[in-house]
Amino acid sequence: MSSERRIRASRANGAKSPGPKTPESKRRSAANSLRHGLLSRTVVLEDEDFQAFSDLFSSLVRDLRPQNEIERTLVENMAIGRWRLLRLWEIERSSLKAEMDKHDPATKDSGACAALAFQALSDESRSLHLLNRYEARFHRQFHRSLTRLVEIRRASRPITSAKSTFCQTTLVPKSNTSPPSPPAPQDAIS
Repeated sequence: MSSERRIRASRANGAKSPGPKTPESKRRSAANSLRHGLLSRTVVLEDEDFQAFSDLFSSLVRDLRPQNEIERTLVENMAIGRWRLLRLWEIERSSLKAEMDKHDPATKDSGACAALAFQALSDESRSLHLLNRYEARFHRQFHRSLTRLVEIRRASRPITSAKSTFCQTTLVPKSNTSPPSPPAPQDAIS
């Protein structure tokens, strides 16, 4: 699924990671391989690259740094959605290639050959239609999980001192001073 270049880049990025520092993060990190193994056995097909899925999941964990089980589950959903999306792209490529191979080998124009293959897959089966539907579904799964992760983090973020200072100085009068008194009415000039 992944190119050799992408695999090398993932490994190089992983080598830059400083790794866990606190005892708690070391315990959590020690369980990663167990979790990756369980997840990859249920998501990755036998002829797919388990290591590529593990690298994908690890990079999402490294980039998003889930802080609790809910955040970790959302990151897992993102990895699964992305993996399935990659699988669909491979299925689409393979389907078009198989259909292109059925056409006259004398046809040198690859664009025309691809167009004929696309037309045949669109007209004779629902495969491209289904692939398109599933692609949208897995894309939404990834982005909904990411959006939910961001929402959870925003909701749990404490109010910063800058915001609370702003509120105290602009909205709440100081208790030691009284509000300014209104100006005295002037005598009407007749």
